[in-house]
Amino acid sequence: MTATSHQQLETILCVAVEIADLSERSCYLAQACGEDADLRQEVERMVANHFRAGQFLERPGDALSARALLPMLERPGTLIGRYKLLEQIGEGGMGVVYMAEQLAPVRRKVALKIIKPGMDSRQVVGRFEAERQALAMMDHPHIARVLDGGETDLGRPYFVMELVCGMPMTKYCDDAHLSTRDRLHLFCTVCRAIQHAHQKGIIHRDLKPSNVLVTLHDGRPVAKVIDFGVAKAIGAQLTEKTLFTAFAQMIGTPLYMSPEQAEMSGLDVDTRSDVYSLGVLAYELLTGHTPFGKEALQEAGLDALRRMIREQEPLCPSRLIGTLSAVASSTVSHRRGLDQRQLTYELHGELDWIVMKALEVDRNRRYQSAGDFAADIERYLNDEPVEAGPPSTLYRLRKLVRRHRAAFTTAALVAMSLVIGAAVSLWQAAEATHARKLADRRAATESAARAEADHERQRAEANHLTARQAVSQMLKEVADERLSEVRELKDLRRGLLEDAVDFYTKLIEASPTDAQAYAERAEALGLLRGYEAPIDDYEKAVALDPGNAAYHEALADIYSKGSGMTPHRIKALQHARRAIEIDPERLMAYWYEATALGQLGRIEAAREVFHKYRDLSPPTSETYVRLADGLWDIGDREPALEYARQAVELDPGSFDAHGKLSSLLFQAGDMEGALQESTTAMRLRPYSLSRWGSTAYLIRGSVLVRRGQYAESLDDLTRAIELEPWYHAPYMNRGTAYFCLKEYDKALADWIKAAELYPTSH
Repeated sequence: MTATSHQQLETILCVAVEIADLSERSCYLAQACGEDADLRQEVERMVANHFRAGQFLERPGDALSARALLPMLERPGTLIGRYKLLEQIGEGGMGVVYMAEQLAPVRRKVALKIIKPGMDSRQVVGRFEAERQALAMMDHPHIARVLDGGETDLGRPYFVMELVCGMPMTKYCDDAHLSTRDRLHLFCTVCRAIQHAHQKGIIHRDLKPSNVLVTLHDGRPVAKVIDFGVAKAIGAQLTEKTLFTAFAQMIGTPLYMSPEQAEMSGLDVDTRSDVYSLGVLAYELLTGHTPFGKEALQEAGLDALRRMIREQEPLCPSRLIGTLSAVASSTVSHRRGLDQRQLTYELHGELDWIVMKALEVDRNRRYQSAGDFAADIERYLNDEPVEAGPPSTLYRLRKLVRRHRAAFTTAALVAMSLVIGAAVSLWQAAEATHARKLADRRAATESAARAEADHERQRAEANHLTARQAVSQMLKEVADERLSEVRELKDLRRGLLEDAVDFYTKLIEASPTDAQAYAERAEALGLLRGYEAPIDDYEKAVALDPGNAAYHEALADIYSKGSGMTPHRIKALQHARRAIEIDPERLMAYWYEATALGQLGRIEAAREVFHKYRDLSPPTSETYVRLADGLWDIGDREPALEYARQAVELDPGSFDAHGKLSSLLFQAGDMEGALQESTTAMRLRPYSLSRWGSTAYLIRGSVLVRRGQYAESLDDLTRAIELEPWYHAPYMNRGTAYFCLKEYDKALADWIKAAELYPTSH
């Protein structure tokens, strides 16, 4: 074996033994060894020997007693210099970490890291000394300090560092239920620590929660960055035996690595790679998930994950929360002291911009240093303008149009290539004098044309999928309640929704059996024309894909809101139960089932299902608002009022909680209480379009009418009509106000409208 191939084998082996997951290790070996079967076989043999030797040394053998091995191995009680080993607290592919007691000149607990027996190759020793030198160069309160170093009696190097008794940063934050702001304050200290490392010329390259531990000092959390085992020097070697990345070695942990690390070319990694990994850590702190989840690694494999990191843009944090299941989103929100709506609202905007800037695939568009990243977060925390910003609307629309155009342009190219192929075939057939030669040429040309057509068709399908994803993403953006509240964007929003409906209509015309296209058009129609508009499309989606719980749940929602006719209530009940049968974790389906039962007069059954919904759901303000709403409708007024009050207590800043409580107090005859709660709700969200937005305005306007403050009631009642133009009550009350103000024509018009709407809204 040549020196080069030996170094390649050693490099691959060094990484492979640190990958515990068998499938991940296999993916890595396939990438690193390529087509060299002999190299892969040799690496696999050495990896197997490594782990077999570890198992052998951990138990007594037949040929060699454990007593004979003791002088060669470290164990609790062993003295290494002035350090007594107490217990093993960590292990990697190349080294073992012990908690040890320093005996002189002071007694204290420390961490001692030592190379494993048999792993003292030049490459491993180089990495080990690189870590020791990297830590020794730094002096920062949030980086574990090196205290000492040396060699054992057998010549194996070790070093001693500060003992950090903590837990991974994400786990600590979740267990302690830290708020978003507290998480960000703690995260900024990590950014400053990494900035210090960068200023010392060190890139960490493996930032992840398990390498950022949190301990408590005087009752306050303190983050410490550890494990510089794959650190890289900037511009100069760490030691004469510095780590050097060769032969496409992958350095880092896949879920946290930057796009340039995913290229497996360590020579092109700079400090902005750590900025990306910090962005992943921030993303996980905020959402409880990494941008590209563990499921992607398990399902698609390491190569596909690396390609995703290099080529795809992840969902922004607030969007990700909306994609989680009800149980998962509630868990994530609860760990941050919020409900799902509050967490989404908190992340939307500046935090989305900041995190996505750190996660830019193009590193020139990222924060250029960890310090810049921390500074922008601190600006957010101090309510100052942040450096990061959203992509402009024009930029997003251009991308959408470009992607949409590509789908149709590529399809046209496919058709053109087929026409050209046919023309060439006819021309060749006419050349009878050269039949054999031209027949062979025609066959080759047609084969190439078919291959080209297949290739173009695949590109068309890929671009078609990209266009569809873009429209779906746009639909989610225009569905955002806060966008709807900006009156100046009303026409733009309507135009985008109409474009989305047209887009999905074309998809349906091209593929009439595409259930998802019907469901997506239904969603757009609901946002554009009201809750009853999507019924036909959702019914079609269910007919095409009867096993999709989301479609059944959507129909249960629509039928429970719509006409009061019994057949609609029965359909709501049937679809809710079918959704639960398919997916018992769809919590809202239980609420729709209970609502439908109540509407059908089956009060005891409804009460039982509402209680089941309560028991399955997290105890959040949002849950209690829904319980208050449902129980009031079946006549359980005292429990309903109590749940509404608990919702406000759990989240005093919840618009929905105050809006629901105001509605129930109004119906209970407590006008002053209703006015107070509705005023609070509107102060929280003056332009809200949420479920209780119209209710809050209706309540306050109605109370003002009862007080005789007719002119003052008009603005609130008009706003209620704008929000829910299909509901009769605000028209009825505004008509009363106009009548008392002697504006009889307006009063009559409102009363006529209320009469028209009453059968469908009550």
